[in-house]
Amino acid sequence: MRRPNLALFLAFLGVLAGPSVAQTATTTEGTAAAGAPGRHAARLANADPAQIASRMMTRADTDRNGTVSQAEWLAAGRKARGFERMDANHDGQLDRTELAAGVKQMQARAAAKSASAAASDASSQ
Repeated sequence: MRRPNLALFLAFLGVLAGPSVAQTATTTEGTAAAGAPGRHAARLANADPAQIASRMMTRADTDRNGTVSQAEWLAAGRKARGFERMDANHDGQLDRTELAAGVKQMQARAAAKSASAAASDASSQ
């Protein structure tokens, strides 16, 4: 009966891992370009940070106290560095506001990476 929890956990990892995992896209020659923005990066760029934060909270807050502890974060397969980046008030808990701000930061990094990759591609042609 633990299958629904496993499915939610895997979906949670998919939402979180999209921007943090190196993406691979296929170039016009059919080869993979490491670091090129993929579908997850595009989905993150167009997503509402508050909605993503809400989904993250629902899936990661296993004790249902309204915050995500570092232990819950790590149990979800995330890295401590990401938690430390998002924990703006350094209280050891992530609330919806901190999660939404963290999503905005991820969106900004993904956009910068995408712009950098596009500029690199344009200059190499």
